[in-house]
Amino acid sequence: MTVSPINTSLFVCGYGCGPVVWGPLSELYGRKPPVTVVMFGFAIFNIAVAVAKDIQTIMICRFFSGFFASSPMAICAAAFADFYSNQHRGTAITTFAAIVFGGYYLPSLADLLRNLIWVGNGSILDNYFLIPVKLLFTELIVFLVTLYSSFVYGILYLLLEAYLIIFSKKRQLSMGVAELPYIGLLKAISGGSSPPLIIGAFIFPAGIFWMAWSGNYPHVHWIVPSLSGLLTGAGILLNFLNYLIDAYLFRAASAMAANTMMRSSVAAGFPLFAIQMFHNLGVG
Repeated sequence: MTVSPINTSLFVCGYGCGPVVWGPLSELYGRKPPVTVVMFGFAIFNIAVAVAKDIQTIMICRFFSGFFASSPMAICAAAFADFYSNQHRGTAITTFAAIVFGGYYLPSLADLLRNLIWVGNGSILDNYFLIPVKLLFTELIVFLVTLYSSFVYGILYLLLEAYLIIFSKKRQLSMGVAELPYIGLLKAISGGSSPPLIIGAFIFPAGIFWMAWSGNYPHVHWIVPSLSGLLTGAGILLNFLNYLIDAYLFRAASAMAANTMMRSSVAAGFPLFAIQMFHNLGVG
């Protein structure tokens, strides 16, 4: 029980490290090549997890699975910024986010960085690979939006554990049935940037309050806490990506890389204490 959450945390840690590489690469070489490469790497490391003989191999491969899996999150949102106008971008991104919710070689990287050519007055390292870090710590908008989305992302991982406690432990549903209420979190609302972001900031905690209050009492019908996912899921998706992409169109991939890096790094710690927290404090 103690080791099991580390599996999730390592995947999320890798998820936070990858965008710093894949986002800038997509701005340097285009969107398609990095996605093609990382999908191959993601498949390889997942196969390694499936055939692993010991826990150490599973943990290491889970980290690199997350490292490669983070590419679409950093690149696809930026690709939507290339494809769609402001009028349709919100719908495209939130649809992408809904599908995502439903559904690493360091020596080699060091060799790559050592052999990078110089462009103009600065290196590719400065002009591309360090841009996500610079955006995160020098742009107040990026930092504050990322800080809030990190909190939302961490709460999401707590909710995933809370759902199992509410429906499996308190209501004695079988594991497969107890996971069905996750469907409510897939509710997507299409939106643009700042107005939906503000709306999402209110309905997200409202959904959490609804679920915690009704889910804490086994005599309350299961449909009541299940429906709370409609508000919670919509709040998550309304807070998802759009504003940074609209504000940083030219550096959309790097802005998303900065967001994903910090968001995943913060959220990686939440599964480690979720079980103990809910068992000691309760879900209400």
